[in-house]
Amino acid sequence: MDFQTPVRMPQRPFSIGISSKVLLMGSCFALHVGERMAQSHLDCLVNPFGVLYNPFSICQALELAAHGKTDLSSYLLQKQGEWGSWLFSTQFDALTRESCLQKTEKALGEAHLYLREADVLVITLGTNHVYRLRQSGLIVANCHKMLSADFEEVSLTLQEVIERGMSCFAKLREMNPKLHILLTVSPYRYQKYGFHESRLSKSVLLLACEAWEKAYQGYVSYFPAYEIMEDELRDYRYYAPDMLHPSEIAVDYIWERFCETYLSEEAMEMIRQWLPIRKGLNHRTDHPESSSYQAFLLQLCQRLEAFSRQFPTVGIDAELAQVHHLMHLSETNI
Repeated sequence: MDFQTPVRMPQRPFSIGISSKVLLMGSCFALHVGERMAQSHLDCLVNPFGVLYNPFSICQALELAAHGKTDLSSYLLQKQGEWGSWLFSTQFDALTRESCLQKTEKALGEAHLYLREADVLVITLGTNHVYRLRQSGLIVANCHKMLSADFEEVSLTLQEVIERGMSCFAKLREMNPKLHILLTVSPYRYQKYGFHESRLSKSVLLLACEAWEKAYQGYVSYFPAYEIMEDELRDYRYYAPDMLHPSEIAVDYIWERFCETYLSEEAMEMIRQWLPIRKGLNHRTDHPESSSYQAFLLQLCQRLEAFSRQFPTVGIDAELAQVHHLMHLSETNI
């Protein structure tokens, strides 16, 4: 008897190898997946503009990254003694206008260089709700805790979302013909909209993804993270304490399904071998002078060196330096 209805994974038009460059853009879910990619030593750049939720802001950020040099000064705002940007998340806030502009320009430059060489672009959409400045009509990526009266909240129609994505993907394809776009919809539930409205919002995004995938067959594909959460993990134990975000276990499970679907066999083997090494690097002891800990560090160093020989393109210099430093400290404490 079956007690679960597994979501069928799509046939992949591409695979992610150990040398693939992957840019992830979008909601918190993109951040969680990107963190796991980085921990696995896959080459990735995660949310260079910060966390973005709606398709309009994500497309705007991607087009700016594709173009490269853009005057970002007109998008700056001043708030409670700090400066921020309407196109970036609050992590780029700074005490001075010049510092904020410098941070955003640096992030834009890094995104531009990475996007030009990227093999895969993962986009995680969160909502079709956007906030538009009443004064200028600009759709903002983040409201920066400014007065709600300054904004008009709008639900983008399906046609508006589809057209915005079509325009963006055409520009990206022209700039980087080898780029594959992988779409996902965030499993996060928007309680502030009401759960019915939250599902309506997700439905707009899901229909848009289907339209983009059909229009750009072989170039744009869809990974069913939302469906895995809704169908395979349909239990509150797979949610965080707020009952809105997926729990760590849920994200780990979806990450495993992602790896099984899109990672090459070599990349999967690399991750399998790296996982126990990463656990060893995170190990801490109350007795660094003990002979058992010194033996542990020596074995860890040997495993790192063997890993480097098997996967020479994966840079682990920082980890080797970390272990050598710990070995030196252990010896001096004897």
